[in-house]
Amino acid sequence: MSRILLCCALVLAATATAADTPPRGKLPRDVVPTAYAVDLRMDARSDRYSGEVRAELDVRNATDHFYLHARGSTLQSLQLRHAQDAAVAAKAEVVDADGGLLRISTAQPLAAGQWQLQVRFDAPYDRRLQGAYKVRTGGRDYVMTQMEPLGARNAFPNFDEPAFKVPWTFTLAVPKGDRAIFNTAETAVEDLADDWQLHRYATTRPLPSYLIAFAVGPWEVVEAAPIAASARRDHPIPLRGIAAQGQGERMRFMLGETAKIVTALEDYFDYPYPYDKLDLLAAPDFAYGAMENPGLITYREALMFADRKSATSQRRGALGTHAHELGHQWFGDLVTMPWWDDIWLNEAFATWVSAKIIQGLYPEFEADMGRLGGGLGAMGADSLASARRIHNPVEDWT
Repeated sequence: MSRILLCCALVLAATATAADTPPRGKLPRDVVPTAYAVDLRMDARSDRYSGEVRAELDVRNATDHFYLHARGSTLQSLQLRHAQDAAVAAKAEVVDADGGLLRISTAQPLAAGQWQLQVRFDAPYDRRLQGAYKVRTGGRDYVMTQMEPLGARNAFPNFDEPAFKVPWTFTLAVPKGDRAIFNTAETAVEDLADDWQLHRYATTRPLPSYLIAFAVGPWEVVEAAPIAASARRDHPIPLRGIAAQGQGERMRFMLGETAKIVTALEDYFDYPYPYDKLDLLAAPDFAYGAMENPGLITYREALMFADRKSATSQRRGALGTHAHELGHQWFGDLVTMPWWDDIWLNEAFATWVSAKIIQGLYPEFEADMGRLGGGLGAMGADSLASARRIHNPVEDWT
């Protein structure tokens, strides 16, 4: 009997140790977010910014610790609250600096139920074109974001994983005269002390952290004609271009082509555009070609500055990318993947639907021939011994 008890004790000890091992990929599901409220105070001229994150949590099993992502932030305070009970102090320990993984611990286990995590922090603007980062052009500083794949943890503390798809409520406090743009429509502006203003935004539809986007600074905003109501949508969609100072008018052609692409996608999906507005941001410095952030799509400047005088190849590339990102508003934003091993499906479908839409609207670009050539090239690459499988396991974030 003693030998059996000893074996059981060893098994339990091994299980506990394994359970306490910091995750390298998916987070444990004992504690999950159900909603966020994020307040950021940002001046593009500064080197750092500050903020507060309030995450509504579902504690599914009693626990004295859970994991959270935050990379590069300085946490100033952290507490947990259950209903009207007094706040519970908690401590944060960095367990993976490169991955931005924190272990949040409490002296007593959190009871199962609904809790709120409140974190106050400050952070530097990123210099590597991810998270909330600064760009300088024309002698002015601008802030914008790139959250996919792991940039959101650089921008503010959160559960930075695509499966956690929840509503977000944002405010941005900025110096008066600066612009502040978010995924959703602005609902109010309030004057603050010292010539600052607080911008409030509509709560998002459920989104994973990697699709959150905002921009702050002396951006030039170009108002375009709203996308008219259609058979599948009973209201117009506000449409704007966002660019560095003096560059906004260069977006007119691409803004003018947007309505026909959106309408064609609505016809294909038989579902209206899912968001409350559409802003297109021409980024002065950007690590990718474009990013499908719901309601605030970001592009390399060259893509948004194509016009009727541009070379055919440039217009074809710009409009094809535009249709790709707009297609993502349905497939990749409204419908999302639970983990990064399905990114292939997200991107492959957006590429396919882009070619379909461009062929219908701009047959002179011969998108069908481009799709055929791309397919033949893919099959050639797939025949190589070095070919990777399409659905590739993603075990960690290294």
